[in-house]
Amino acid sequence: MDGLIAATAVVLDLTLATCNTRDFEGPGIELVDPWIG
Repeated sequence: MDGLIAATAVVLDLTLATCNTRDFEGPGIELVDPWIG
């Protein structure tokens, strides 16, 4: 499922908001962890 989420973010040029940033590092996705103040 992470691959599908990552691919969607890349294709649609989205910023991905997740607390699970470790699984999405690397493929050029802009990440935001909303649980970190």
